Amino acid sequence: MCHLLALLGAHHILHVRRVRVNNTTEGQNNNDLSLTHILPHKQSIEIYHQNIRSLRNKINEVLCHLHHDTPYILCLTDHHLHLDKLASLHIENYTLGAYYCRKTKHKGAVCMFIHNSIKFTTLSIENYCLDQDSEVCAIHLNSVYDKLCILAIYRSTLGHFSNFLSNFDWILYKFFNLKFNFILCRDININYLVESYKKY
Repeated sequence: MCHLLALLGAHHILHVRRVRVNNTTEGQNNNDLSLTHILPHKQSIEIYHQNIRSLRNKINEVLCHLHHDTPYILCLTDHHLHLDKLASLHIENYTLGAYYCRKTKHKGAVCMFIHNSIKFTTLSIENYCLDQDSEVCAIHLNSVYDKLCILAIYRSTLGHFSNFLSNFDWILYKFFNLKFNFILCRDININYLVESYKKY
């Protein structure tokens, strides 16, 4: 059986999504997501997700958010950088673990920085990416977090929703067959306050 957790994305720079996924019944609160079939007893992993709206010149701002409670994984959507600029960024104690940079358009894109204490494998899903429509990167956590797959997903307001659904469906199908459990850090630009088929 596979589990799918979705972290709703940010719609402006001040909205930050931080979540701890754990496997313990002791001291739980309403902000915890318990996946008892994925994580070993009393293990937890903290993930930080933000629509950064351009990572350029914002590294210090990100580090301020992380200063007191360091997450294991940083999922950043809409980072706006080309690969050469993204690869040259340095965040102390983190490695650029996965990314997608736009090929033909400007802005957008996704990336994940992984804490150096975490073992991971970058998953190859670039074939399912399309500028504006479906921009995705993913990692598989090794060791105690076996079979846990984390995806960062971005869809522009200008993107074609049908293309997004088709590509996302192929991604889930690919890794579902491998019996992965999923955590999604997503910003897919759907207005849930407006009645629309896209909400479903």
